[in-house]
Amino acid sequence: MYKILVCAVLVLPYVHSLPVEQENSTSYFAHPMDVHFTGGSTRIIGGEEVEAHAYPFQAVLLIYKGEAEYFCGGTLISNRLVLTAAHCVIMKPDYIVVGLGVHSLKEVGTGVLTLQTSDYVAHSGYNGDTFQNDIALIRLPQNVTFTEYIQPVQLANGINKYEGDKATLIGWGQTESVSLSLVLRGVNATIMTNDACGNVNPTYKEVIRPMHICTYGTGTVGVCSGDSGGPLLVDGVQVGITSFGTEICTLGMPSVFTRITEFQDWIARGAATTHDALHFTAVVLLALCFSYLFN
Repeated sequence: MYKILVCAVLVLPYVHSLPVEQENSTSYFAHPMDVHFTGGSTRIIGGEEVEAHAYPFQAVLLIYKGEAEYFCGGTLISNRLVLTAAHCVIMKPDYIVVGLGVHSLKEVGTGVLTLQTSDYVAHSGYNGDTFQNDIALIRLPQNVTFTEYIQPVQLANGINKYEGDKATLIGWGQTESVSLSLVLRGVNATIMTNDACGNVNPTYKEVIRPMHICTYGTGTVGVCSGDSGGPLLVDGVQVGITSFGTEICTLGMPSVFTRITEFQDWIARGAATTHDALHFTAVVLLALCFSYLFN
């Protein structure tokens, strides 16, 4: 009995960490208006509907924790990984439904793929009070096949700060008139320096760090936070992950994103922490346990 208990203690944590694979389903998008929002305000102000499938890396995330449901955005960065914000998964959801190739939330279009997973990792240094390290990875239960509707995004690298560049935020976030847009929308904004962002007021000064990237719009054209976890793009390259913004967009306050170039190493390490590695570890431990039990 002692040997059995020892094996259980060693193996069960790895077995529990493995995602439960589910069959694909399209029913999860039947009631998009019923999902709640995570990460506070989610608005795209002054934006317009984008051309269908112009952003084939955009992902819909329906996040389930007990009886609660949450809505986030994300981006496909490989045939197995989706990038999003840590605050989208910090509640340790039971499972996440990932939609790829989606433009309209009210109908299942051509090329849409939905997958369910419980395999995700948030940055261990995420701080919900200061919004630092707001980044996470979601691992899909299978490799996806790239099509004209589903493609990975190019991530920013190097030391470019993109200050003064024109950027685009996309998502299904709340607009001026409705609680959730049923079609993918986009809005243009300008990337500002972190010094200018921090000097907006003392509250921004407290939280803005090099790991952040800020944007501003003109008048009421801008964003509060778009879809939490969604992308900030410069010439089609993802430079940021939607993190936080003010409650009232019309105040003209900056929107803040997680800066991709500050997390290149973390993304690489997270991609290496694979489901396959967990599976291999569990198998090895099981083999050792069997040897231990019967010798």
